[in-house]
Amino acid sequence: MKQNPGITVKENPTTVEGNYWTALQTRLSGGLDEVQALEVVRISLATSGELSDAFADLSHAPGVDKKAYLPWK
Repeated sequence: MKQNPGITVKENPTTVEGNYWTALQTRLSGGLDEVQALEVVRISLATSGELSDAFADLSHAPGVDKKAYLPWK
């Protein structure tokens, strides 16, 4: 946040994955502008069906270097 004064980062960790998934669905259906981390096992569920419109493909965003990612990501 020091390097990006207009950005606020709030960590909201949960140790119960089921609670996390329910809260994530609620936040995404509300149309919030945020960056959201997903458990790998939930990516296909979150990016298909009714929640698919909640995500943006950032792979072509300015400053993104696809070569910097591991091939399996």
